[in-house]
Amino acid sequence: MKVAGAVSCYSSNDKEKNPLDNPKNVNLSGHIKAFLEAVERPVDIVEIIFGGTWPRSGWSGSLADILETRSKAFAELLEHPSHEVCECARLKLSLIEKSIRKNREQEAKLDNRREQRFE
Repeated sequence: MKVAGAVSCYSSNDKEKNPLDNPKNVNLSGHIKAFLEAVERPVDIVEIIFGGTWPRSGWSGSLADILETRSKAFAELLEHPSHEVCECARLKLSLIEKSIRKNREQEAKLDNRREQRFE
């Protein structure tokens, strides 16, 4: 499991972007999918993917945008043949969506404060 935690959960589908930028289109990485199929308890890999949805270090731009992009890739797990994986993914996806809403609200408040300072 420790090795799976070191693997990137998401990979960019954006061909023209700099890899250091926040991609607008991602999918689950081939490596993490391979772990998902190879382990005895694939739900543990879903937990790792869930944890990897948030940037590990600093980011630029909107965290809500990053989470929204990654949530679309995370949703691939809803189609997994294992009922346990699908159920766990459904629960985790709802947490990601809640975090997206919370971050959007915080970012909007911050933007409003910035605009008010410039007036």
